[in-house]
Amino acid sequence: MDSNFEDLRAAQSALVELGTVVGTCHFVRGDLRALPLRQPFDVVLSNEVLHLMNKTESRQALVRMRELTKQGGVDVISGYVVRPGTATTRNNARCLAPGELRADYDHPGWTILHYGEDYKPNQYIGSERREIISSIARIVAQRNWQ
Repeated sequence: MDSNFEDLRAAQSALVELGTVVGTCHFVRGDLRALPLRQPFDVVLSNEVLHLMNKTESRQALVRMRELTKQGGVDVISGYVVRPGTATTRNNARCLAPGELRADYDHPGWTILHYGEDYKPNQYIGSERREIISSIARIVAQRNWQ
């Protein structure tokens, strides 16, 4: 079994076990920048992947996620966040800044249901002292009904 799809299979199995109507829930896993999606979704989830893109791409991905969310639907997003002056230039260039994720949803058309930033000290591993960011920003936001 492809481990990249185990979570999707587990979620689909859980729906069957819970008696959820089969065929009404569709899971899609892939690179949002390359998926030719047009239909909106009830839930859009992004879990700690925004730092793998440059800032321009991650901002575009967030816009695309909002576009792909149905009215009344929910976006659930988490990403690594760093406070200014606490990380290397590379990590500051790729990770979220404080409040940045909230600002992406803090405008008309969206209601922020939950927002939090959990700060932990940066870690340094290996002889090259590679910096690991473990602080996380999380948001659950609902697209308003028009």
